[in-house]
Amino acid sequence: IVDVEQNSFNNLAYGLRAIMTYRWFRRIKIQSLTEWSRSKSSGAPNQEEDLYQEARKIGLKFTWDRRDNYFYPHHGFKFVIEPEMVGYLLGGENKYLQLQSSFSSFWNLFGDVVFAHNMNVAIAFKQNSETNIPYAKRFFLGGNSSIRGFDQREVGPAAYKEDGSRGDPLGGDLRLYTNFELRFPIYEILGGSLFLDIGNLWSDIESADLANLEMAIGAGITIDTPI
Repeated sequence: IVDVEQNSFNNLAYGLRAIMTYRWFRRIKIQSLTEWSRSKSSGAPNQEEDLYQEARKIGLKFTWDRRDNYFYPHHGFKFVIEPEMVGYLLGGENKYLQLQSSFSSFWNLFGDVVFAHNMNVAIAFKQNSETNIPYAKRFFLGGNSSIRGFDQREVGPAAYKEDGSRGDPLGGDLRLYTNFELRFPIYEILGGSLFLDIGNLWSDIESADLANLEMAIGAGITIDTPI
């Protein structure tokens, strides 16, 4: 246990990243990513996983966007899939695979009333159970644009304090959540929404249990601005 009030921890990450993008009109976008990075640290970290070791990564991001509007779509869909590989044939200290994917669809019920649905899945495969994915690269869940009604990163595994209260989030290897939202106009640039968010985050694939899904129900207000 590190007393953060008496010990400081600094982690300086540096590296190179190259991104190549191919776009076919507005609908299709393919991005390739090549990255090398490592870090220098001083002080005592709270966890060993806070240290960001050398990472050599390649990735691909495919986006298929059939929405009629970027910001306030009435119909159409958007599909994104993003596989990444760290280490293995690239070398380096870390060896793991990550896959993130999302599918959002929109239905114009009548007038400007829209029903929207989003499904998001993220999964990590490690070389073995002893592999620690760096803290900054793990999946987290909770907060705006994921499971609303929870604080940022509040959903999923966490360290617990001596009094039994929830401490810092630990992140996980499997993230699953879905959003249902009914959007409607209120007055001029003001709009409203009713939403239902369901999902959870697990430390590993083996511990996943759909019976442990969290849920949030609520309402929101949107403002349609020129930007």
